[in-house]
Amino acid sequence: MKKNLLIAAVAVSLAGSLAAASTVETKKRADAFLDAEMAKYQLDRMSCAFSQHGETRYTYLNKKDIPETKDFDGTTPLPTASMTKVITSIMILQLVEEGKVCLHDPVKIYVPLFPSDTATVAQLMTHTSGIRNRGGHVPKGHPNYEKFYETMYKQDEPGVKFNYMSQGYDILAEIVESQTGVADVKDVAQARVFGPLEMTHTAFQSHTGQSGMVTTAEDILKLGNHLLTILRTRKTGILTPEGVDALFRPILDP
Repeated sequence: MKKNLLIAAVAVSLAGSLAAASTVETKKRADAFLDAEMAKYQLDRMSCAFSQHGETRYTYLNKKDIPETKDFDGTTPLPTASMTKVITSIMILQLVEEGKVCLHDPVKIYVPLFPSDTATVAQLMTHTSGIRNRGGHVPKGHPNYEKFYETMYKQDEPGVKFNYMSQGYDILAEIVESQTGVADVKDVAQARVFGPLEMTHTAFQSHTGQSGMVTTAEDILKLGNHLLTILRTRKTGILTPEGVDALFRPILDP
């Protein structure tokens, strides 16, 4: 059975437990911990990086000696699962800042087949729409496009409970496509996020906003450091400071 792939990246702006990550002893401890994680989860390869004050302090690359990992290095993109959602959120907030989307609008304004008249874009982003799905999202034009929305159902009132619905981010990707006029969200991500931040080893999957992104640890650090710089300096980058604030805003009590 094909083993899982994993990429991990951390960007921090304050001193922490890895503040001395450049020292030999600390690197040995970090390497040993990640070696154990690879063995525990039977991973084929792992790429990790740690950043402090905008500077990469520690990197980790490891792989099994199998044909599938022959050409693996720090520039090899790996799947990052739901970290894809962060990029989709950024694109939605860019459209909010351009006046093309309102977070408090019902999703139905942008996606007429969406089954709720009141659940908002913000609630879809935060998994609090109250709507659940029975099947996987497919893009417009696919034979099962309408069936996806027909089989969705209401589980709770909007804004009451957190219920993770991964396909909600595919719906958000659909909104990105319709409101930018670009046929595929992967091209929007490239133009609006990956290109400007020189994330040269990162790419989206077609018509998908929930998962499917491939990237490297160093590329993720570029994104994390960029967002932290906006928070620290209050200077606009791919988002305004207010847009980045919205990314970290609490929605519900724990």
